[in-house]
Amino acid sequence: MDWPVGGGEMGERIRNHDWASTSLGRVDDWPQSLRTAVDLMLAAAQPVLVSWGDARAVLFNDHYLPILGKKQAWALGAPFAEVWQEIWDEYRPLMDGVMAGQSYFFRDRRVALAGRGHGWFTFSFTPLRDETTRIRGMFNVAAETTDKVLADKALIDSMDEGFAVFETVFNEAGRACDFRWLATNAAFEAQTGRADTVGRTLKEVLPALEAVWFETFSHVVSTGQGARFTQESASEGKWYDCYAFRYGADDSSRLGLLFRDVTQARQAEQAVLDASRRKDEFLAMLAHELRNPLAPIASGADLLNMVSQDPDRVQRTSDVIARQARHMAGLVDDLLDVSRVTRGEISLDLADLDVHQVVLDAIEQVRPLLDSRGHQLILQASTQPATVRADSKRLVQTFANLLTNAAKYTLATGVVGIAIEVIGDHVVVSVTDTGQGMSPELSRRCFELFVQAERTTERSAGGLGIGLALVRSIVQLHGGSVRAESEGEGKGSRFQVTLPRVVAAKEGRGAIQLPLESLPGADSPLEVLVVDDNEDAAAMLAMLVEALGHHVRVEHHPRLALERISRDPPNICFLDVGLPDMDGHELAAAIRSRLGNERPKLVAVTGYGQPQDREKALAAGFDEHFAKPLSTAKLVELLNRYAQEPASRRQSS
Repeated sequence: MDWPVGGGEMGERIRNHDWASTSLGRVDDWPQSLRTAVDLMLAAAQPVLVSWGDARAVLFNDHYLPILGKKQAWALGAPFAEVWQEIWDEYRPLMDGVMAGQSYFFRDRRVALAGRGHGWFTFSFTPLRDETTRIRGMFNVAAETTDKVLADKALIDSMDEGFAVFETVFNEAGRACDFRWLATNAAFEAQTGRADTVGRTLKEVLPALEAVWFETFSHVVSTGQGARFTQESASEGKWYDCYAFRYGADDSSRLGLLFRDVTQARQAEQAVLDASRRKDEFLAMLAHELRNPLAPIASGADLLNMVSQDPDRVQRTSDVIARQARHMAGLVDDLLDVSRVTRGEISLDLADLDVHQVVLDAIEQVRPLLDSRGHQLILQASTQPATVRADSKRLVQTFANLLTNAAKYTLATGVVGIAIEVIGDHVVVSVTDTGQGMSPELSRRCFELFVQAERTTERSAGGLGIGLALVRSIVQLHGGSVRAESEGEGKGSRFQVTLPRVVAAKEGRGAIQLPLESLPGADSPLEVLVVDDNEDAAAMLAMLVEALGHHVRVEHHPRLALERISRDPPNICFLDVGLPDMDGHELAAAIRSRLGNERPKLVAVTGYGQPQDREKALAAGFDEHFAKPLSTAKLVELLNRYAQEPASRRQSS
């Protein structure tokens, strides 16, 4: 046979092969289309394989021999499925696709070959048609790229950044729906903790991966535009700084991904932001808590100048100043205390103590607060001796703080309980309440410094958010532990202190001072209502306004105040914003709703003095906004201004 012409070793073998014994039959019976394909194959400068017929018998050129290895001795004319038996299950769908008219191209695809392990190849599959245009075979052009891929991989493995190459998986509509790993580097495995991902898809390995990753990758593959982004994978609990790009030729559907695990950096950044936020919140709370006692102190100091000839008023004013000064001193002591305790700069005066007596001493300290809020206190004592080695003052402080905390966050007439138990070698003291409860997040963080439940204007009890941090530090100094739990918001809280049991042998700044003669009297007295649940603050402001020649009434509860205003509207209302049940903003809205144009002037008096607090008050319908302590000079100016208005204009429009 004189065909095919040339073709090197494989041309010679094709000419001399016994084709009659194969599925292709005698060469003389081959269609011209097959002969043409074989001529092109033998003339090609790269590895080419042709398969033909129902059995898909194979022919190949010299350049294809290294790919076949030992199979070259018997592969000529054999069915494709026998020649590539080891990959047939994977490639059969592709062969069927070719016979249906599909063409395929793969770059640097990993292929497992019998006798030589994995290799990487770039190849294409193209349908071959006979003279009737019926698809009868396949033209396969291939090139091994193993050396190139391994060289690239060595370079990639030397990088600190994680690296991965993906093959895009398309759905029937031709849209990217998943991504299959083709390659990764050592840094990829180190930073993700994932191995053996090659050959698997994202959805297989990471079924909970967020949709944003797929959306970003699909956009890069479809547009060819690289994307630099920092993205959280909540399902993995990590943050990554990423650069995704189309990998390979301009029309490639492969995706390259360079990334770095930045979880620790993000956590550190968030910690700084959280610390800054807590600092700002604490400073706002501190300003609020200091303004509250400063208000009656400043007003009282001014009032003393005006009522020096009235012993009864002098005594009442002095008592208020003394109480509020002690309150301010307590705030400062708390700040210094928590600083010393958390730094370990205190020494404990240890002695064997009966926890029952310690708890009774703590209750005695907190009893006025409990009584003022109408709380029911339930004490459950232990039937066994409950002796611990502790510092009496510090332990009383611990339980007093827990009881105070329970009272602050429990509405009036609620229940506060404290129970003492002896459990093995420990004494356990539990403080419970029926108050507002805690979210799971707050339960975890409540012992951190300056952490509080959400601070709202209707919650009248204050604090700096250091009490529970102090509790934890003191308990830990005694070798104990403390924990908090709650079934959720509105379902109360439970704090449990556990201490080692001992088995006994037997078993500001001053306000502006104005001399009395400099204070102008009121030519036209105003009817003034002061609404503040802090009785001392209300009394001081009322006495000061009264000393200026005006008629003053006082209410401590917003609903009672609303009823009084509805019956007999005053000219001016001074409303504390932090009122119980109905805050000052809500009270102002209710007054406007009931009285309309006949309402009195509304003055907000609050411990919150930031610009946004003033904007909020004015937006709520207040005419004026004053931060505590209320300046006497500003109070005089305000009252005189309103007193000089015609009576018909004293109510707000």
